[in-house]
Order: sequence, then C-alpha cells, then structure tokens
Amino acid sequence: MGSSQNAITIEHAFETSIGELGWGQLKATLLGDYPWLTTAMQVFLMSLAEFDPVAEGMWSCVDPNDGECLAVQNLKDIRDRKNQFCELDESQWQWDRRDSSIVSDFGLQCEDGKVEVVKSAFFVGWLVGAGFLGYVADRLGRRDVLFCAMAISAISTLLGSLAPSYWFYLASRIFSGIGNGGQSVTCFVLVSEIIGQRFRGKHTFWCQFHFVAGECLIVGLAMLIKPWRYLTLSVELFILPFFAACWWIPRSPRWLLIRGRRDEAIEVLKKIAKDNGTKMPDAPIMAVDHKQDTNKVLRDLLKHAKLRMWFLISMATWLIVCVGYYGVTLTTNRMKGSRYAKFLWMSLAELPAYILFPLVVDVLGRKPLYVGGFVIGGVSCLAVLLVPGWLEMPMAVLGKFGLSGVFALAYGYTMEIFPTSVRNASVGASDVSSRIGGILAPQISLLAQTFSSSFPFIFFAVVNLFAALISLGLPETMGKPLPDSIEDVDKANAVDTNARKEKKSWFRKSQPYDRVPDEGVTAPLNA
Repeated sequence: MGSSQNAITIEHAFETSIGELGWGQLKATLLGDYPWLTTAMQVFLMSLAEFDPVAEGMWSCVDPNDGECLAVQNLKDIRDRKNQFCELDESQWQWDRRDSSIVSDFGLQCEDGKVEVVKSAFFVGWLVGAGFLGYVADRLGRRDVLFCAMAISAISTLLGSLAPSYWFYLASRIFSGIGNGGQSVTCFVLVSEIIGQRFRGKHTFWCQFHFVAGECLIVGLAMLIKPWRYLTLSVELFILPFFAACWWIPRSPRWLLIRGRRDEAIEVLKKIAKDNGTKMPDAPIMAVDHKQDTNKVLRDLLKHAKLRMWFLISMATWLIVCVGYYGVTLTTNRMKGSRYAKFLWMSLAELPAYILFPLVVDVLGRKPLYVGGFVIGGVSCLAVLLVPGWLEMPMAVLGKFGLSGVFALAYGYTMEIFPTSVRNASVGASDVSSRIGGILAPQISLLAQTFSSSFPFIFFAVVNLFAALISLGLPETMGKPLPDSIEDVDKANAVDTNARKEKKSWFRKSQPYDRVPDEGVTAPLNA
C-alpha cells in the first residue's frame, strides 16, 4: 500500500477515498443515534409522570356542599390553591385518578421538595454515568460501553414502572440517569468518529432529531396512556430493539488507532468502504502515537494552558445551557394551559433550531452560533418578564429555540476542540457539568413557588448572557481537521497564530491604500 513515509491520516482517507458519509456511515449514524430517542423519553417522564395533580385540578371535593373545599378548588392562582389545599383535611377531597402521577400514587401532594428531588436525582445519575462511563469508553471502547449503558437504562426503567414506594422509584431514576448519561455521550462520540469532517458539524444537529422525536413520542403516549406505570413501561418497549441492532454499529476506527489496534481499525475502514461502494486508499493509514496520552487523559489536558481554558469554559457553558434548557421547560409547566400542549410547544421549539443551525454552521462557524444561541436564550427569558401575558409563552419558546441550538451544537463543537486521546473524557466531563445544571434546574423552577414567578426567568437571562460572554474565549473549529493528539492542537494553534500575524502584517501594509486608490494604482490583495 505504499511506504510509511507516504502514510495518510484517517481524516484524509475519509475525504479522498473511503467517503465522508456513504451508506456504511449513514447506517451507523441512524443506529448509533437511536439512543437519543429513548433518552428523551426517559428524561421527560419527569414532566409527564411526575406532574402535580393538585395544580392540574385533578381532584374533587368529597362533599359537593363543602364550602371550604370548593373555595380552594376555585382559586385561580396555582400557588394559592396549592398552599390552601394542603390545609384541607384529607377526608375533604379525593383524586379523580390516583394512578396518573407518582405524586398522587405515593402521597406527595404536599411534599414538593420530594418531587423535585426525583427530577434532580435523574441528573445526579446522569452526572455519574456521563463522567464514569465516558471515561471507561475511552479505555474499553465506545460500542461495548454503549451496550452496557443501554442495558442499565432498560433494567432501571422496568424496575421504575414496578416501584412499590417513593424511595424505590427514586433509586430507579438515579440508575436510569446513569445509563442515559453514559449512552448519550458514548453514542455521539462513536458516530462522530466514523463520519468525515465535512458532515461532523451537521451531525451534532442530526442526532437531535431523534431527541425531538422521543419528546413528541412520549407526549403522544402520555395522552393515550394515563397510568404513569404503564407510561413508564411503554418506554421500555422502545429501548429493547436497540440490543438487536447495536452490533451493526462498527467500532470507532479512531479509537482503535489511538489504542494501537491498527489492524482492527483497518478492518473497520474496509467494511465502511465496502458498504460505501468505495475503496481503501493506496497509501497506508497513519498510526497514531498514543503512548503520551493513554494513561494521563484529563491530567495532560489540564496541564495544557489553552486546553485547560477551553475545558473550563466548556464545562461552565454546558452547565448554564442545561439549566436554561430544562429550567425553561419546567418553569413553563407552571403557566396556564394544558400540560400536553405546553410540553409539545416546548418540544417543537427545538425543530427550527435543528433545521436552521445546520444550514449555517459551516458558513458562519461554530463560535458565532454558540455565542448567538446564548444571547437569544438570555434576551428571550428577559422578554418573558416584560411582554403582555399572551406573549409570555412565545418568548419562552424563542428562548428554548436558542438554547436548543446551543445544546445541540455543544456536543459537536466540544468534540472538535479536544483531541481523540481525551475527547470522550472531555465531552463526558462537560456533560457531567451540564447535569449539575440539570440537577439545579428543577430547584430553580421550584423557587417560582417560594419567591416570585419571575425569579427563574431573571436567573436564566443573567446566566445565559454571562455564558455568551465567556464563550468568546473558545476557538473556531470550522474547516479544521479533528485533532488526534495534544500535539495536533499545538500545531493548529501555531497555524492560527501565524495567520493572525500575517493578517496584522497585511493590515499594516494596506494602510496607505485605505483611501480610494488613484487611477492606475492597485490596492494590495494579500501580503
């Protein structure tokens, strides 16, 4: 296949010979991104199986002539109704349907703190799963860890539907979070390492269509299946098909190369080329020197000044976007209207982001969209407090649009910033940070009941505008090859530094021609 001196990178092999998104990669993308659908269903069980039936008015007075009970039932303000409901004797009221929510099933109607703990517990599990399983995937392989993460999700979801008590259900949600945290990070990185550079930026949005499909699917099921246990069990039916199809997903050739398993990587690339109807390149695939990074992972990343700064910014912005993304949805649940309609609107708000952002991500670049999405989210949350009541929901939807675009972009953008040797751990650590935001989101939403209904939106506005500001410190990755090692990052930084110097040099040389040039004088076009 040629001498070692003529060896090419795997990126170059995809671009020039194997193909960047042929049938082999498209099949892997469709199967590899499927876990996002089940993840969305399990995440938003918190809105559809853990809702407050008191706020929804899903109860009635035992005695239709009980003036005290009727007065509480007719209160328009949800917060006042909730507070006074808890002062009624339990013999004065009854549930319209006890099995519709964990709140009514486990008697949590006056224990909002416990309900919000369940919502936060899922993200506590996600935090553990994304960090630990993301790290393990860097050591043992993406596909095997993805299988294990999906198994954890399947088992915990089944047990959750059978939970005999609040504490058992709480534990099941923690383990469900562990599985979902591991599968979301691992499946994204696995697919991204199989496709070519030209489509990698768009893939970060493609996988989110699975997520939106999962959101719409779970709200549709919730409208048809009222008992929360059967609704939870229905999610299980969508997890199980993955186990029959997961072995069709190839291992990551990049991971195999970085682990020194070159022969296996070549076999994977040959299979992809065959499915694509293309061929392997004549030149050999360059081996990646993994010795420096194998046993150091995040330690090496944190020693590198640039990578350390980007890592900290990444973790901060992921936390903030997750607070806003879930917090806005949970807070709008406290607005007037059908919970199904509100949830569906907030879900559909994501679709325009996943359509528009991919169209411009390779034109405007990753960084402007990342910053701009935070600005849209922050300004929209602020607008919710300033517009008339009938415009509050549209402003919240616009905020969800901006934050959805950032959330989707964050995976691909972060993946492009960090080298293969620490990529899964970096994305996993950032995802861990985001789940701290997920843990905080229900608690911040709960503060609307404690302080003021406007408090959460003020908080979301401030933190999102702050995130937009610090995101200016991240690099632009559009059109650049995926780095395989920390040395590749150093080389890219050197190229960028030289380019900036040349630009400044050109600017200085061009100063005499800033005026309109005289006839016969040609302004310089480049240095």
